[in-house]
Amino acid sequence: MISVIISTYNSEKYIKTCIDAVLKSRSVDFEIIRVDCGKNSLGLTVTHNMGAKLAVGEYLLFLDVDTKLDKNALFEIVKFFEKHNDVGVVQGKIETTGHFLSIFGFPYEVNDGRRVIFGARTACMAIRRDLFNKIGGFDEDYFMHGEETDLCWRVWLSGYKICYLPKVKCEHYGKSHYHGATPEESLRATSGVALAYNRLYYEGAKNQITTIIKDAPLSILIWMLPLNILAWCFVGLKSFCVYKGLFRALCDINKTLVKRHNVIRAKHVSSKVILGDIEISRLFLKGFRWFRSL
Repeated sequence: MISVIISTYNSEKYIKTCIDAVLKSRSVDFEIIRVDCGKNSLGLTVTHNMGAKLAVGEYLLFLDVDTKLDKNALFEIVKFFEKHNDVGVVQGKIETTGHFLSIFGFPYEVNDGRRVIFGARTACMAIRRDLFNKIGGFDEDYFMHGEETDLCWRVWLSGYKICYLPKVKCEHYGKSHYHGATPEESLRATSGVALAYNRLYYEGAKNQITTIIKDAPLSILIWMLPLNILAWCFVGLKSFCVYKGLFRALCDINKTLVKRHNVIRAKHVSSKVILGDIEISRLFLKGFRWFRSL
């Protein structure tokens, strides 16, 4: 059986289409678990973990509410997991095929069809339930941004691979659970443009620093961490909240080091797995475009 976990928050616009599509799934046993964030959003890490605790399926599929799953998708996930015992996570076919990290520790998306990826997106991400429980699920100190990278890094460290599975077709409308909008749009609508971006800068800086300290092998941490801090200091020219996020991460250093000690490290993860093989010139071009869009 596979458990489909859908977190919702003011998502009436999408929920019926999402659930109806899952109900049309063929040739596999499944259950649907909808976790509502309630009046105040708890954050996706909390609701995803709540859903996983209720699940009885051998596999978990985290699905954004603004998606429409193909009727054969669940069958393809189960079949792939049963055939490939060394794969712990699969990402379905959405707008990107996965992500890797740059030398600065910032994630960059790929869309070139490669099958083995460093990180998947929870818009359509399946994981073995026993593995999810073994590595401790999502880190609930991440309210938004970076929780997927952290989880996927721990999957690799536990000895499993992560793969992109194009047969798992999933239409993603590019919206989120927050007022039927992306996190950025939701925050703008509820808190104003300036406050919205400030929260995003704060969470981004805090969570990336935490992930590197928590998960990176020492051989990578010693150079990626200072490069990441340097990059965020540059981004901080856009918002002072970046520095608040960095300060928060450094204040939590002891807590993060305890988490690092508890991370299962059954396998060495090479820099090629983490960084991918993108050309440096293309990487800097992506970074420049991203910075201009801030």
